[in-house]
Amino acid sequence: MVESLFAESPKPHPTKRYHRPEQKRVWASLLLSKDAFIAQVQAEMRRRDPQHQKTWIVVTDGERALQRKVAATFQRIELVLDLLHVLEKLWAVSYVFHPEGSPEAREFVKERILRILRGEVSQVVKGLRQMATKRKLKGQRRATVLAVAAYYYRPRPNALRLLSP
Repeated sequence: MVESLFAESPKPHPTKRYHRPEQKRVWASLLLSKDAFIAQVQAEMRRRDPQHQKTWIVVTDGERALQRKVAATFQRIELVLDLLHVLEKLWAVSYVFHPEGSPEAREFVKERILRILRGEVSQVVKGLRQMATKRKLKGQRRATVLAVAAYYYRPRPNALRLLSP
């Protein structure tokens, strides 16, 4: 999966078949409040599984307010952070240390996303903080690195996990 994210050009695999989600529903709203949107999600989940016999998974971005509302609304759910949001932050940090579009920036992101997917989030956070200190970053560059480290590190409700695309 990570290789496909960093491939120079997509290489279709003609014989490989991937499992596809069944009865998956994806939707978003720019008009509804968070509470109204979450209520719609909850109604749909209850309609599909009224006895809550299956594992309920809710995928969110990293917005803490949304995650808190979801965690407060649902019981016994898996709250998952979308990997693409995690990658977006890593790219921002990579450009603090390397030129945009450079092989070094790409390798920086790839190395850290692999570590995050292996469950080494704390080590990645520690490394980012150390880089900011050892390289004596100042101003916006330092703020970017420390903000991303905080984004990855802060406690999340219901043992938030990462979801790959």
